[in-house]
Amino acid sequence: MWTEATGDPQGIFSGKEKVVDFTYGLFRKFTGLRWPDPEWTESADGKRAFLEGRGEATVTQSGDRYRNVYFTRFDVRDG
Repeated sequence: MWTEATGDPQGIFSGKEKVVDFTYGLFRKFTGLRWPDPEWTESADGKRAFLEGRGEATVTQSGDRYRNVYFTRFDVRDG
């Protein structure tokens, strides 16, 4: 059985601490989380990077298989 995503954005996370907290939360929610064949794009000015990936995982609590499409933007300041 696959659990499907709603299509609603997960949110906007500002600052390294919030991004890391969200990421660790993903790894608590899911086992075997991976993004096969991610596509990375960098902005012309080098201040943004974009990740598009199709995630595959198992929901930790239920054991259901889960997949989702992730679009993530990273803004970089001071390197």
